[in-house]
Amino acid sequence: MGWVNVAAIPISDDWQFTYLIDSSVEWIRVRNILNSDPLFINYGYIAQVDNYQDFADFSRIYPVENNTVLEMKKPLPFSSRRFGVRKRAGVKSQFFWIVEIDVWV
Repeated sequence: MGWVNVAAIPISDDWQFTYLIDSSVEWIRVRNILNSDPLFINYGYIAQVDNYQDFADFSRIYPVENNTVLEMKKPLPFSSRRFGVRKRAGVKSQFFWIVEIDVWV
């Protein structure tokens, strides 16, 4: 068992998604690649998404160098799931932030 990378997403104002994730995955790790000190974007969001329409388990993510590990079990009504990320709305900055999502398999 170990961590497997499933996405590297440049975070933006719009939701961006991974491909479909197996329903048995319960643990995800968020890693960040930063180009400078985040002055204005102080957090973003990660959530589980069913067919790009239903969202569940919203969690804040922060642009820090430490890894964040989250437990996210597939919600019962979901037929499939992806993970989606976006930055906090309404904040303009030249700051570049890539969110890497890994799953424990």
